[in-house]
Amino acid sequence: NGAHDAGNFLPYTSCYDRVAQKWHHPFGRLPFGFDHGSLVQIPPGVCDPSHPGRILIFNFRTRSYGTQSPEILAFDLPPTGWSKQETANMDPETPGDWYVYANISYSGTHDEVNAPRDASGVAVANDWRNIINFGGIHYHRHRNVTKWNGDTKVKRSRRRFSTIRSLDVCTKTWSKVGDLGMRTFALQTSVSEKLNVAVTCGGHTYKRQTENSPWCIVNRIPGMKLQASRGSKTTESEVPGLVFDDEAT
Repeated sequence: NGAHDAGNFLPYTSCYDRVAQKWHHPFGRLPFGFDHGSLVQIPPGVCDPSHPGRILIFNFRTRSYGTQSPEILAFDLPPTGWSKQETANMDPETPGDWYVYANISYSGTHDEVNAPRDASGVAVANDWRNIINFGGIHYHRHRNVTKWNGDTKVKRSRRRFSTIRSLDVCTKTWSKVGDLGMRTFALQTSVSEKLNVAVTCGGHTYKRQTENSPWCIVNRIPGMKLQASRGSKTTESEVPGLVFDDEAT
């Protein structure tokens, strides 16, 4: 219903064609609705030459103030994409070919590496082998903390993370690779390939309960060659009014 703290999360996906300036629904209906998720497109052949390109979705919550999910959803991309006729006939209510790529167990909220979280920053590195996750939040039941969730009082406590962790998309395992220096969530992360740094901005920190942070945090992560996500230059040249910058870092 459009509310951030109450209501139902929708299970729909949409893809905007910037050339045709039209919405399509090639990914179909998701298995369930969620919010605050991260999405990464992995090109073909990252782990094995036979593997297709994939969309991965993770770090999401399935209801307000929880519940965060450890599942990583995946959608295998067709090698030649979709024709105009195919996209024109796609319906948002048709279930998409989504599946669980990984479902990583964890030992509890204190597990800073494997515990599920949402509202995280995200970047990619090492030729798409590693997905880097910055911060995030996990809600859990606690008898001394009450949050208003629609018409029901739900007793939950929150744990913000300062952890920078990396998902190896081939072994499907998380590992800790750094720390933001503050526990925070609701983040946006960009990278500079030239400087090999990640820049994480905004966020709702432990010290600033009522407003988003004005700070940006810069991290260089050992062993990670960070990559910027850009569109195809061929496609970009066809988008009206958009200038593609070859010198962007």
